[in-house]
Amino acid sequence: MNSLSLLLLCLSFVLSTFAKKVYYEAEDGKLNGVTVFKSDLSGFSGTGYVGRFENPGNSVTVTVDAKENGMYDLSIIYCANMGQKINSLTVNGQSAGDITFTENTGFEELNIGAIYLKAGKNTIGLTASWGWMWVDAFVINDTPNAAKDVTSKLNPTLVNPKAIPAAKKLYDFLKSNYGKRILSGQVGAAGQAGDEGQEIQRIQKATGKLPAVWNMDFIFESND
Repeated sequence: MNSLSLLLLCLSFVLSTFAKKVYYEAEDGKLNGVTVFKSDLSGFSGTGYVGRFENPGNSVTVTVDAKENGMYDLSIIYCANMGQKINSLTVNGQSAGDITFTENTGFEELNIGAIYLKAGKNTIGLTASWGWMWVDAFVINDTPNAAKDVTSKLNPTLVNPKAIPAAKKLYDFLKSNYGKRILSGQVGAAGQAGDEGQEIQRIQKATGKLPAVWNMDFIFESND
């Protein structure tokens, strides 16, 4: 283990030791097609829980507060006593993947992993894909988990002082999107659609947009 990894591990341990879990009760969230229950099941926190997510698109969304930008550990307290279910997590209105909720007989806390939250108000939700389960609360730590922050500090300028203007412009573009967006890309299918450039042209014709990244093989530009 190198010194940086050891430092991050120690920092993570210190933060996790002093981090406080904050519970956001599902019954206090924005409900779409789900109902608040208060008595059928026991062992829930707050004043109740929500279910049953009977139809696709049924959802519960809570608004959470983050002290600062960062990766926050998230868990969901749930009950899947009608069998294992798979439903969809959303963060700030965007899909954050499908979550498998293992069958159980009572409420338990499922560790989802770390999610990125911006400083201030954020939304976390669960939307029915399979549905048919119960949600008690969403739980996050009140401080970010530094060990799970995969972003890096970027140099303000390129290391090559003689970089051409086009390279500098490209670097500025990458910096402005780093940690915020995912760039779409396209690999040309030479040999199937002919000239690699035709793939890009077809995409532009169909969508009106060009991919941010284009991968090509210089073998087709060579005389060898």
